[in-house]
Amino acid sequence: HGGGARRRSRPRATAGFALGGRLAPDWRHRFLPRRPRGRRPLVAVVIAAVVLLCGIVVSRALSGPGTTPIPPLVGLDQSVAVQALTDAGFAVAYDEAATSDTIPAGKVMTQEPASAVRAARGSPVRIRLSLGRAKVRVPDVATLSVAEAQARLTRQQLNLSATPRTEANDTIPAGNVIRTEPAVNTELAAGAQVTLIVSSGPAMVTVPNVINMPIATAQSQLGALGLKVTRLDINDGTVQSGNVIRTSPDPGQPVARGSVVTVLVSKGPLDDEDRGDLVEVPDVTGQKYQNAARELQRHGLRAERNGFIFFDNSVVSSMDPPPGSKVKRGTKVTLTVE
Repeated sequence: HGGGARRRSRPRATAGFALGGRLAPDWRHRFLPRRPRGRRPLVAVVIAAVVLLCGIVVSRALSGPGTTPIPPLVGLDQSVAVQALTDAGFAVAYDEAATSDTIPAGKVMTQEPASAVRAARGSPVRIRLSLGRAKVRVPDVATLSVAEAQARLTRQQLNLSATPRTEANDTIPAGNVIRTEPAVNTELAAGAQVTLIVSSGPAMVTVPNVINMPIATAQSQLGALGLKVTRLDINDGTVQSGNVIRTSPDPGQPVARGSVVTVLVSKGPLDDEDRGDLVEVPDVTGQKYQNAARELQRHGLRAERNGFIFFDNSVVSSMDPPPGSKVKRGTKVTLTVE
């Protein structure tokens, strides 16, 4: 109509599309990329490897290049510790040695850095060697009582051995210390034991039989035993002049070393003019000193006391010259009282 009838427009057909707007069955293959099959497991492996590699890199970055753990050294001998550090690639440095109550001498007591710490190879590791327990000197406790000696040893950080040993001693009273083992001024570790050698008093010896011997020989034998000699010369017609008549104490008696032995020496027989002055010493042993002195006075003899009188119980234990001796009138008789 009037210029031609309006043409009915028709939609253009698009390649791959069916009429009526429906897609052709192969449209996915033409417009979407094709996925290869079997790639998912491979991708996961690659990602895991990358993560592991990153962890190693980070770990090395944190720990530093060429680091290794420091070996444990405390308690090892010096030579063993040095060898362990050398094998691990470390240098050795020393701190000043010190005493220790727990680590024996010559072994490592501390290390810096500590074991298991990682450090660069070639870096120094400081070790301190033990000198063992602190050293103390044995004090001089000679002549002290056992209790006093023990107190002094304790103050010096030393211990007393369980049982002291005893020895005879002529100068140190019984019960007092003669010496120590180890000896005085010996250096010991603190806490070490010291043995006390304690005096049991003078050694006992037996009075030898020197009767009828020349006085010089008798003195030599008595002196060799550690006995002291007091000589008393009296007249005697039965023993040669210059020889021993008797001793006090008698031969065979045990006495302490250092005791005094009175030796009666013969001056030969009395002259006729002296016989009237000769008296026999009476036996006053066991009597009180005052009574004994009066008894001697009645016989024309003089009494001299040896020892102290304690109250009224002190009695005469020995006499010098001994009872039965014949001496000149007026002779002094020494009475030992106890």
